[in-house]
Amino acid sequence: MTSEERVREANRQFYRAFESLDLEIMEKIWIKDGRAQCIHPGWPLMNGWSEVRESWSRIFANTQFIKFTIEEVHITLQGDWAWVICLENLLTLSGGGLTESKVLTTNIFIEEEGVWYLVHHHGSPLFLWGPPEQPEEVQ
Repeated sequence: MTSEERVREANRQFYRAFESLDLEIMEKIWIKDGRAQCIHPGWPLMNGWSEVRESWSRIFANTQFIKFTIEEVHITLQGDWAWVICLENLLTLSGGGLTESKVLTTNIFIEEEGVWYLVHHHGSPLFLWGPPEQPEEVQ
C-alpha cells in the first residue's frame, strides 16, 4: 500500500470513528500530545489532546446519529506529514431533529512508527455551494 493509500485509509478511519460516536475508537486515530488541534464548525480552537478529547466527548454525548458521505478528497504528502481536504456531507440526529449539512474540512496527519495519526481537524460549514451569482448589468 502506498503512503497516499495509507493516508486515505487513515482519513476513512477518522470518519468511521466519528460515526461510531465512541470515544475509545476516536482516541485511536489521534496523536495524544500538545500537537493535537481541532476546530469544529462554530467552535473555538481546541488545543492539545486533553481539549480535543473533551470536544469529542461533548459531541458524542449530544449526538444520537451521524452519517458522513465524503467527496472531493484531495491528499497532499510531504515527508511524514499529510493533509487531506475534503467535503463532508453529513446527516445528524441530535436534540430530536434531523439535520443535513456540508462542511469543508482539512485533516492533517503525521506518520509516527508507521502509523498515520490525526494531528489537526478543521471543519468550516458551507452555506452556499457553487459560484456566487453574478449581478445583472445595470442599464
